[in-house]
Amino acid sequence: MKQVVLAAFATLVVLFSACETPTEYTAEAYTINEIVSQPGYSWITTEMGAYTPNTQYVNQIKTAYQANPVAFDLFVKPTCTCKGTTKHFPRLLKTLREAGVPDNAVTIYSMRDVTTKHPATDKYTIKDLPTFFLTRGTTQVGNVVATFDETVQIDSTVAVILK
Repeated sequence: MKQVVLAAFATLVVLFSACETPTEYTAEAYTINEIVSQPGYSWITTEMGAYTPNTQYVNQIKTAYQANPVAFDLFVKPTCTCKGTTKHFPRLLKTLREAGVPDNAVTIYSMRDVTTKHPATDKYTIKDLPTFFLTRGTTQVGNVVATFDETVQIDSTVAVILK
């Protein structure tokens, strides 16, 4: 009898724990310095170090940013092996650093997929990852869905947007 009661109790525990609603993931916001120490992002430092941005585009971005600053909101998925994430994302970070864009102007959202909730849900709709938004105040001045042709350089793309 005691074993039947214990088995019934164990069954109830399992049933009730299985009915729990799974915790919903919300993307966290990171700075450039913070993201490189996050799980899944250790490769960024190596990729940034291997890239040399075009000086002409770096200077254009620097001039445009100093004249009229923008915020960079970057939405990325660390486990994605696409060129947008593995190449364009770290290249953009390196370009922004070399252009003198302060770290506090760059916010990186670590996403699981395009449906991941994030603190800027009311501001942006994400349709693909990675996606980079450039805003001035509340006005979006451009965005880059970094799944484009890898022959297109991210530094030139951002320079054109900021022109």
